[in-house]
Amino acid sequence: MKSSSNNSEGAFALLLSTLSSDNETAHALYEELRRSLIRYFSFRGLHDSDLIADEVIDRVVVKFGDGAVIDNVQRYSFGVARLILLEKVRKQKLERDRLVELGKTNGSSVDSDELLESLRQCMTELAENEQALLMNYYSSGSKDLEKREHLAREHGTTINGLRLKVFRLKKRLERCVNKRRNN
Repeated sequence: MKSSSNNSEGAFALLLSTLSSDNETAHALYEELRRSLIRYFSFRGLHDSDLIADEVIDRVVVKFGDGAVIDNVQRYSFGVARLILLEKVRKQKLERDRLVELGKTNGSSVDSDELLESLRQCMTELAENEQALLMNYYSSGSKDLEKREHLAREHGTTINGLRLKVFRLKKRLERCVNKRRNN
């Protein structure tokens, strides 16, 4: 397990060194690449654009770990982003089609008031610290990297650990809402 972590750390270091030989400049270019990927996905209507941007970077890092030589990291990353976008759009279309079919077979339509009430009830099932985390994470202006880093430090984790924690909480809420709406 440790070697896998070391491999990904080495691959990430290769990614940074490809961006720039100066460590500080490389980190700045990495952050700009990540922000550009987030904007790319946000402008295309994907909700978890920050998580999807991380997925792109993870795939690029895996390529570096596999020994690939990538001359233009930005161009390659946006190629990967385009492919992931196609995957996500296809998946969203399938989910929409399933919801439409479900609505037809149940003879019901999606009621936003019912959905909101289900969400409120499911939020109360979360621990207070989990509720606060979700509210702080998604509060207006919280997309600011410094605020999220501060939030991560408050929760004793890294920024990626925070994203994963929030993603899992969101999935728990989604399952709860779906369960309530299906009963």
